[in-house]
Amino acid sequence: MEWLKVKNWEKYQHYKNRNPPWIKLHANTLNDRAFTRLSCASRGLLMQLWILASENDGKIQYDIEEMIFRLRDESIKTEDVKALVEKGFLRICKHPLADESKCLSETEAETEAETDNTMLKHSCPQSPADEEKPAKKESPKIPPCPHQKIRELYHEMLPELMPMKIWTSTRQQHLQARWRQSPDFQSLDFWKRLFAYIKKSDFLMGRKQRPDPDKPAFKADLDWVIRPQNFAKIIEGKYENKKQ
Repeated sequence: MEWLKVKNWEKYQHYKNRNPPWIKLHANTLNDRAFTRLSCASRGLLMQLWILASENDGKIQYDIEEMIFRLRDESIKTEDVKALVEKGFLRICKHPLADESKCLSETEAETEAETDNTMLKHSCPQSPADEEKPAKKESPKIPPCPHQKIRELYHEMLPELMPMKIWTSTRQQHLQARWRQSPDFQSLDFWKRLFAYIKKSDFLMGRKQRPDPDKPAFKADLDWVIRPQNFAKIIEGKYENKKQ
């Protein structure tokens, strides 16, 4: 599932760990030539998508059917949203926690796919001699995992969850593996966004009561978060609050 991220969301929309009842519509939007060149219908769709994105820190699932349902507008078409991507108002991301700098415009996404195909084509051996001598690939250097700083971020941003007083070898291995799993995860900024994302989840924060009132609500902790299956489910949005 791909996601759409609103351009410059962090710069123009400032909210503190909440689902805002309103968004800011800046007056200088009228001085944005790209915005003023949009049709009235495209401007209306974009502003509605801004409101929808406010539920998830500036991001929306790239799912036209879901947009039609949430906005109660069956006239929305894939081409309408693609046009906003091409104009740069929305950017395509591979997961909801992706940094905006790593999200792509429609053109960049197509170029990336074409580049991958071209590289694959030219990487095929041209002769038996080439096949016998495969080119050596240089592995990109992975920065060391800052275990202590990630733990400090966790304790600072999620004081409601269980603190990690003992950093066992198993926990170290799990965090190291998540860090190395993708370049997207190799920055403190990603882990800051991850913990802010977790804070919004009623299930992960223990705000969702179990059917049996005698059983305490589930609460995640860092040990649980960095386990491979749990981490993947968080990234995929499994624990987001269900919209009523």
